[in-house]
Amino acid sequence: MANLPEQSADGQDHTTSLSADETAHPPASADATEAKAVFLRQILRAQAYSLPLPPPEVLEQYSRLVPDAPERFFQAWEEESEHRRVIELRKLDDRRRTQWLAFTLALAGLMAAGYFLHQGELVTGSLVFLGEVIALAGLYLGSRPKPSSSPRRDPEDDSPS
Repeated sequence: MANLPEQSADGQDHTTSLSADETAHPPASADATEAKAVFLRQILRAQAYSLPLPPPEVLEQYSRLVPDAPERFFQAWEEESEHRRVIELRKLDDRRRTQWLAFTLALAGLMAAGYFLHQGELVTGSLVFLGEVIALAGLYLGSRPKPSSSPRRDPEDDSPS
């Protein structure tokens, strides 16, 4: 037997009980229109959430099935959070290492250009210096975020005024 919520003409909520046979095949009597409406109101309920953990009501329902399910959810969430922090720290360390390496190479290039200029090799020193400046400018311009090809739209702009 299925209990279906419905709203009557007076605006009050009522529950209609249908047997399994009635829910599978609505009656074809004079009340067919109303029965069809009740039949069509049977809705499959689906929940979706984008939080790191399910809502408390869902956790409670899981705990009825598996007693330690909420603890498992929390443990998995804590492990995932820790893993993310480790990955982010690794990325930060890699970025710092890359910056120090770039700084060292740039300094070495400028020192080489200075050495050649000091030795009287004006063409070689000038070419090394020019190459260094071009390389540094390319690194700087290449590391800047590129603007998106399509302008971002504000969802509120889609709403009718």
